[in-house]
Amino acid sequence: MALSELLDFDDFIPTYATITDQQISKGVNYASGGAGILPETGSHLRLYTLGGRKIVLFGLAPIGCTPAEIYIFGTNGKRCVESINDAVKKFNDKLKPLVDELNHDIHDAKFTFINVSHISSLQQVIPWQNVPCCEVMVDGQCAHSTTTCPIRVLSIYYDGLHPTEMAHNIIARSSYIALSDLDASPYDISHLVRL
Repeated sequence: MALSELLDFDDFIPTYATITDQQISKGVNYASGGAGILPETGSHLRLYTLGGRKIVLFGLAPIGCTPAEIYIFGTNGKRCVESINDAVKKFNDKLKPLVDELNHDIHDAKFTFINVSHISSLQQVIPWQNVPCCEVMVDGQCAHSTTTCPIRVLSIYYDGLHPTEMAHNIIARSSYIALSDLDASPYDISHLVRL
């Protein structure tokens, strides 16, 4: 289930690249291409200026556990590339305090941090955690002649980089209603929308 469905939106949340000024106050997906992360994009000012007052910042997932990264870097029998996940942890460890600072400094807006790395740890019960659902090419995408796995709910990754719908559903549901205090801070999305 998509996060937009949990929020009862009529449509999917539009990407930053395709939005209009009228859409921005109803929700924008800045994940595409990292839009909004760097100060020179100016999107953080635009979002607030146009009325954005409830903002969700998703942390990074454990990128070092993707089949593509494991293939590229090798892991000597380990399940993930720890050097990549160490960098992810550093990023997430700086993002959460930033959210706390924004909540302290900007009183007429609410921010929350979603810890995708922690939520992803729930997926460890899935049988084929780091096995893609198709034969993967060097670039991490499915080979054109490949047959995809018949039961995708047993896989986290569709190809070498992209999660399956089931993996996205776990993240969406745990973002909306956190199963742990470590999943969302200071509140989950269902709480944020009620503020």
